[in-house]
Amino acid sequence: MKNSNLIKVLKSLSNDEFKGFGRFVDSPFHNRRTEVKRFFDLLKKYYPEFNEHSIKDEKIYSKLYPGKKYDDRVIRRLSSFLMRVVEDYLSYIRYSKDEYNVRKSLLEELGERGLAGLYNKTLTDMETKYNEFIPPSEKYFLRKYYIVEDKLNNFLYKVRDAGLVKDMEDHSLFLIELLLVFIFQAKYNLFLYEVEFRADFSSSVFNKLFEQIDFPDLIKYLKQRDKEFYPYISIYYYELMSLLEPDNEENTSNFMNLLEKNGSRFSWVEMRNFYYIFVSICTLKIEMGKQEYKQVLMNVYKKMLKLDLCSEYEGGHFSAKLFRNIVAAANIAEEFDWLENFIKENKNKLSLGEQSNIYHLSMALLNYEREEFEKTLDNIMKIDLDLVQFKIDVRYLMVKTYYELDLYEQLLSSIDAFRHFLSSDKHISDRVVSVYTNFCNLIGRLAKIRLNNSIENLPAVKQEIEELENKATSEWLMRKAQEIE
Repeated sequence: MKNSNLIKVLKSLSNDEFKGFGRFVDSPFHNRRTEVKRFFDLLKKYYPEFNEHSIKDEKIYSKLYPGKKYDDRVIRRLSSFLMRVVEDYLSYIRYSKDEYNVRKSLLEELGERGLAGLYNKTLTDMETKYNEFIPPSEKYFLRKYYIVEDKLNNFLYKVRDAGLVKDMEDHSLFLIELLLVFIFQAKYNLFLYEVEFRADFSSSVFNKLFEQIDFPDLIKYLKQRDKEFYPYISIYYYELMSLLEPDNEENTSNFMNLLEKNGSRFSWVEMRNFYYIFVSICTLKIEMGKQEYKQVLMNVYKKMLKLDLCSEYEGGHFSAKLFRNIVAAANIAEEFDWLENFIKENKNKLSLGEQSNIYHLSMALLNYEREEFEKTLDNIMKIDLDLVQFKIDVRYLMVKTYYELDLYEQLLSSIDAFRHFLSSDKHISDRVVSVYTNFCNLIGRLAKIRLNNSIENLPAVKQEIEELENKATSEWLMRKAQEIE
């Protein structure tokens, strides 16, 4: 039973969930096998650790069947039966979390049984409850669509009714609004893969359809036709278009305004995702050379801190990736005092296993920008490269620090190690490999020019730096090149 799926699932249950599962197993409605109940009663003593060294199959068997010879098949059979019960329990938990699905299932049963009075009352109650926006957007429009569909398909329209025309129109409207949310979300996902992994979806059926639809006109018409729910559709559209058309400032402005005015109406997860993508929009514009977005990016991060949107799930630990990104943004905006205070105030909000590495990486990045390179190197040496998830950041910073300290032997060694890491780690996207491989090549050449005083080679290197697409690395390299002149 060691490391079995059953034990993994039981360990995943919270204290309240585990108690609930005990009642679930005890109920003859969910479990009619008394031996399964007895089996669970023995296992539950090991919750929550379920230490594999303590759980002995033979010991459990002897308590279930005193005096009988151990039979591994019986333990496996009981584990299988209990696993089915726990799967039913997990399904029950998920089902119970969505009140709409519970009421929808009841409605369908009432309809099939011809209980018109109860059906009509339940449907009317659902229509009232879900009349106002309840996030997330796609679930809201799906609910509205099905509520109207139930009205159309069942008892409310046995004869011609004046409300039928409006319901028919609403039925199609909610379907379109639902599809628009899904379309914008799907297009964003394709865009993400195109950027990160250089995937080509240009000939996909989805993109062909996307190109045929006049979305600006459709969004404009939607604003006139359905002002109440327009923000919940258009925010996804302008979010997407801010990424697809980064030079169009109107799209970004519309997205910013919609998020500012309507963000609080969305679920915590939607809010977090909107702000994460807003960060991506700002980062993209900064890479394009739009320096004013450095401060916009900082304001977005400060807003996320204020709204408590800095974890992967509500109430969770501070996201290490977000922590690192805030450090980078504050350095770019040269808000060093604010950053030092941020690091001290929030380092303990990281998960325990990440606190030390992220703290030293953050302080290394801050000390580098303050041109305190010895302190930077000291922080870097305290980072466990085997455990830290930001290996590229550490290696990139190490190369730059050795360059600043004129430690050429260490610099060349770290460049070689960086190159080897980039070529051997298959999880790094081609785009990222290209950015940092170019950086390694050019910083190595700058170091040799400075070491050998071969100034005649500098113009060619500067020309290559100017041709780099990534502004973050090219700006730093150009500053170093100009310092040699």
